[in-house]
Amino acid sequence: MSVSFSCHCEERRKPVEQRRWVVVTRKGNYSAFNGYRWASSAYSDVLCLFCGAIGRTKARFVDRLPDSKPGDLEANPLSQQAHEEHLSSRPTGRWAGCK
Repeated sequence: MSVSFSCHCEERRKPVEQRRWVVVTRKGNYSAFNGYRWASSAYSDVLCLFCGAIGRTKARFVDRLPDSKPGDLEANPLSQQAHEEHLSSRPTGRWAGCK
């Protein structure tokens, strides 16, 4: 996944507080460099609940977005599909099962 959030649907034209965007991972990551353990980062994972776009950004608007809640992904099949693709982009093999 690239380091950007590229939602281009109608949500982008709304004021930040009205967008159907949620933060999946706030200011951190689970990278291979630290054994897939939590590590603090300037970047956050943002998900558009309308079109399913997902990406990482360190933009300041993230501070004004809510965290994702259980059920957010299930509310929109496109969002759930995008999240599953995001998770499947993690390495497999000897790293399989690491979180």
